[in-house]
Amino acid sequence: MLLRLKLRHQTWLKAFFSTVDCTQHVLALLSPRPFEALAAHLSRCTQAQWNQGREQGVLRYYDPRLFLPVSEALTPAQGRVLHGPVIAWHWLDRDHRAQHLLGHYSRHSDAPTAEGFLFDPAQVASLKAWADADWHRREHSATPQHYGLSREEGLMRHLFHSQMAACQQGLQAPEERQAFIRQWLLDNSPFVVDE
Repeated sequence: MLLRLKLRHQTWLKAFFSTVDCTQHVLALLSPRPFEALAAHLSRCTQAQWNQGREQGVLRYYDPRLFLPVSEALTPAQGRVLHGPVIAWHWLDRDHRAQHLLGHYSRHSDAPTAEGFLFDPAQVASLKAWADADWHRREHSATPQHYGLSREEGLMRHLFHSQMAACQQGLQAPEERQAFIRQWLLDNSPFVVDE
């Protein structure tokens, strides 16, 4: 849901923030673009295709937990499309720390037109690795302390790297993949608390 807020909405906004998990549901942006044009642009950015356009789905870039991984997976041209009408994005990360990312807005040029994104295999592997890392975190009730880390964001990036290492090894079978990831985490973590 995209909302246009003005300064007079501060009381409502405070009440809203107290009722939702902002680390999952609130991604704020600043943009001078007309609201309807911005809404249409951002809606088109949710359209993703891969496998040479034979498969498609929804790109959930608007989820604060996925916003940075999606932004990092985009090509420079795709990044200019998503971030083109935006001055800055703001969100709370998994550690409830304020984060921001500058957009590519320029008042001297229009943002590139969004028609959805076509992802290559490397981009798909990166996005899938984030999803698999989150699955691993939930399935194993993993906490940063399990791997000698201090922050949730650090844990997710660490689990992402374990998933990417499994991808680079070409491991697809669940048993092989999980065994590899378990060993990778043992070898690449400051220490590991038995799960």
